[in-house]
Amino acid sequence: MKAITERQLEGVVYLLNKQLDRPVKPWERVEGSAKLRANVGNLYVDYALGGVSLVEMITETGAVDEVFLIGHVPKRELYNRIQGYFGIARLEKK
Repeated sequence: MKAITERQLEGVVYLLNKQLDRPVKPWERVEGSAKLRANVGNLYVDYALGGVSLVEMITETGAVDEVFLIGHVPKRELYNRIQGYFGIARLEKK
């Protein structure tokens, strides 16, 4: 079994954001300013503790909520969970 790469994880989360009509980038520059603003609703991969987690941006100041409540896990485990969630999201959209 091949290892899951960061690029694969980022790609599936990008597709998930598109499917759910969520912002695809976690942060954007405030027009005419050097400040950043968080895109509420964006899902992204958080990297820490040698693992990964799927988080959702919940405030414009950058607070996040962990989606699966499993902590940081190996890339393969998160990828499989996201694939399952992506299938569910596709069904809910119809």
